[in-house]
Amino acid sequence: MATSMVRYVYGKEVEATVGLDVGVRKTGNISEPDRGRSVTMARQQLKNGKASFVVELDKLNNDQEAFAVENAVLVLTSTVVESATGKEESSSDHSVTFVKYPFKFDLSRSKKTYRSGVPYFLQVDMLYPNGTPAKRYDFILEVYNGGQLASNTSHITNKKGQCVYLIAPVFEEMDRMLKLYVRGFEEFAIEYQLKHDSRKKPLIVEQVQEVITFSSL
Repeated sequence: MATSMVRYVYGKEVEATVGLDVGVRKTGNISEPDRGRSVTMARQQLKNGKASFVVELDKLNNDQEAFAVENAVLVLTSTVVESATGKEESSSDHSVTFVKYPFKFDLSRSKKTYRSGVPYFLQVDMLYPNGTPAKRYDFILEVYNGGQLASNTSHITNKKGQCVYLIAPVFEEMDRMLKLYVRGFEEFAIEYQLKHDSRKKPLIVEQVQEVITFSSL
């Protein structure tokens, strides 16, 4: 369902008809939507400054197969014709993206190595596909040491979509792997491999950008 809301700049409702063009384009492509994936909806008379359209996604597929355009952008273009003057204006919305998985994990603030006997700080940024923070959202963290599951904990991001967690140390060299996912989307889990840092060097205090959060088992 797509709704067009039309008002004058001073707030009064407009007496007009409105049409809606619905299309799909690839993410990052600033050109017009693919011609084979666009539909023009029948024009409607505005009621109380609004008009609603039911968008049938299967009609956007030019080969009539099931609609599946991963990471494509839905382009909605509303065209309004004022009844009194015939003046026409258009506006577009590109805010909807088709995805199979609604989150991304960014671990770029976390180290890729660990040291024996030293706790490891995992710094997570959880994002929606458009890059905005996933605030106050929970996810699961599994820690594997030597190929064996060592812990499974639940965490909640803060108002910045971030979470910092202190992972218990190990005292010998082994393969370590972290797995993060949202409950219900286990098939989209990401895996983060940690390598052992065996260099003999003084310990350096690691900069942690957020307060450590509590977890629930």
